[in-house]
Amino acid sequence: MIIGDDEAAELKLWVVKKLEDISDADSDVLADYVLALIRAETPEPELRLSAVANLEDFLQDSTCSEIKNRTVLSY
Repeated sequence: MIIGDDEAAELKLWVVKKLEDISDADSDVLADYVLALIRAETPEPELRLSAVANLEDFLQDSTCSEIKNRTVLSY
């Protein structure tokens, strides 16, 4: 997914707010990780599978629902 630096900064703020509600992990650090995942040059279907696999430990039950609902990917 192509995201410019300005968009990434704005997206990070949004992701941090979302993560504060669904994870006990450090939201700022986890937001950086989420941005790294979605900035990969990967087709969206593969990106979704990768995001579920990589974020499941942090987001637990919220992982699949957040990704299926395109919450992060459709920011």
